[in-house]
Amino acid sequence: EMDGRLRLVLTGELLRGAACPGTCLERLESDLDWAFCLLEAVDRGDDGIGEVLESTGAGMATHLDTLQQATAPAALAAAPVETRRRVARTARLAQKSLGMLTRLAQ
Repeated sequence: EMDGRLRLVLTGELLRGAACPGTCLERLESDLDWAFCLLEAVDRGDDGIGEVLESTGAGMATHLDTLQQATAPAALAAAPVETRRRVARTARLAQKSLGMLTRLAQ
């Protein structure tokens, strides 16, 4: 079974990939969905999640902000409005989950 630290590292990589210029829409949505699920699966009591969040939390938040705005990457900006809303909604939920983890880890 994966511990919280590994889940957070994977989440950071998935979000980086989702927000990366040139990412196709299908990959973006898949990466974001996985990232959200991993954030939800982090056990708040896992050792070391505070350290991982210190080093990766700001980057994850930045990527989630980008996805919430739905103006980048280009595939998302060109997507139908309903798709942009769905991605923004998932990014917002992930941002809330990340914020809660960050507060609890302090």
